[in-house]
Amino acid sequence: MTTLEALREAIPGFDDKCFLLYERWKYTLIQKYVPRNGYVRFGMWKLDTDRMTGLLKSNSPVSDADHVFALMNLVLCYRDIFGKYYPPLFGFQPQWDSIMCGLIYHEIGEIEIGDLVDDGSTDRKLKDKLESKVFDSFMTGFDDDVQRARKREFAELQDGTDIKKLFDKAVFVLAQGFFKWMFNLEGGMDYKLTHYALSRQDKEFMRLTKSSRPVDNLYAHFLSVSQGHISRGFFMGTIEAMYRQDFGCEVPETVKQFY
Repeated sequence: MTTLEALREAIPGFDDKCFLLYERWKYTLIQKYVPRNGYVRFGMWKLDTDRMTGLLKSNSPVSDADHVFALMNLVLCYRDIFGKYYPPLFGFQPQWDSIMCGLIYHEIGEIEIGDLVDDGSTDRKLKDKLESKVFDSFMTGFDDDVQRARKREFAELQDGTDIKKLFDKAVFVLAQGFFKWMFNLEGGMDYKLTHYALSRQDKEFMRLTKSSRPVDNLYAHFLSVSQGHISRGFFMGTIEAMYRQDFGCEVPETVKQFY
C-alpha cells in the first residue's frame, strides 16, 4: 500500500496539488446553481433563485450541471451505439476522452458571467472572451501539458470546429423531447416574445420554418450550424426519432429544407 508519506515524497508539491484538486472540484459544483436561461426563456420553467446571489436554489430542475450531465450521457450512448461505425465509414475514431473533457469543462465560465443565451442576442466574441478568461483562471496551477490539452479542447468547442459543438447544440434540441415526455412541457416562441424578446435568429428561423415551436426553431438552427460536418447525420437521425416518439410527428418539411 502506498502511504500518504510516500506520496508526499514521490510527488513534488503533493499537498499543494491536493488543495488545488479540492478547490477546483468544489468550484465546478457551482454549475448546479447556474440557471440555464434558454429553457426559461421558452417558458419551460420558472426560476427559483436566491435573492442575494441570483443563483438557483437547490430544488430547481434546470442548471448548467444538468446540461453537462445530459451531455455526458449523450456522449456515452453515442459512443456505445455508433462508435464502432466510425472507422469503416470515415476512417477515424473520435477521441472520446477528449470530447468528454471538453464538454465537462465548457460551462465553467458561466459560473462567473451567467448563461448568456446563444440565440444571436449576445455578442458572441465578447461572450467567448469572458468565458475564456474565467477558464484560463480555473486552469491556473495545473501542469502545463494538462493546461494545453484542456485549453485546446475548450477552444475547439468555442470555435465550433469539431464534434463537441454538435453535441452541445444537439442536446438542447433533444431536451425539448425529454421535457415533452417527462413533464408534458413544450414552451413556445410566443412565451419568449411576450416575456423576454425574440432575437434576430429566432425571428429568422420562425419565418423560414413557419413554426412557433421551440423544437423546430432549435433544430433548424442546429442544422444550419452543422452544415458540412461529417458526423451530423447521426444527430439528425436521433432528433428525427425524438420527433416521432415524443411529438408524434415527422420533422416538418419547412425544417427539412436545412438538411
